[in-house]
Amino acid sequence: MFLDHYGMSLSNYILNMRIEKVKELLTETDMSVAEIAQQAGFQTKSHFFTAFKKATGMTPAQYRCRQMDEASG
Repeated sequence: MFLDHYGMSLSNYILNMRIEKVKELLTETDMSVAEIAQQAGFQTKSHFFTAFKKATGMTPAQYRCRQMDEASG
């Protein structure tokens, strides 16, 4: 039923919500990447990095740097 309504599984939906939270924290705070991973509910750093890179095509540090460059430029 969830899949029919949202076009994705519940687990993928939750993962997408976590990634969006991470993006927000990376751009709006100076928290460390490890703190952000924990805050977003990722159990291990390796799972966090893998999921984030798969979703965005870059590491969390690269994402933060790019967002800062775009905001200042």
